[in-house]
Amino acid sequence: MTIDSVLIDHIVVVARSQGRPRGGMDTMGIGTGIALVVIGAILVFALNIDTGGYVDLDLIGYILMIAGAIVFLISLVLVMRSRRVETVDRTAVDPATGERVTRRSMRNNDPIA
Repeated sequence: MTIDSVLIDHIVVVARSQGRPRGGMDTMGIGTGIALVVIGAILVFALNIDTGGYVDLDLIGYILMIAGAIVFLISLVLVMRSRRVETVDRTAVDPATGERVTRRSMRNNDPIA
């Protein structure tokens, strides 16, 4: 019994299901988080305005810095989770030698060699 040629293709594609273009809302959240931290730090450390006791600018600044840090961390987690994976496995039998040959290709998550 001889096997002339066998070719099996296996393709797996995992993409983001949010329907957003790459680098969209997630990176905007990172920028928004940084902006909130900067505005909060300006309110706390750079401004010394007396509002007559109605508004505590230091408290608002600290709240903005905490909110900015939370937005930044959540956006960073979402960017790391939304990586795209594309894997291709090909198995073939060489007709001359009868040896099975397997080729594996990965994109976007290739390990650094």
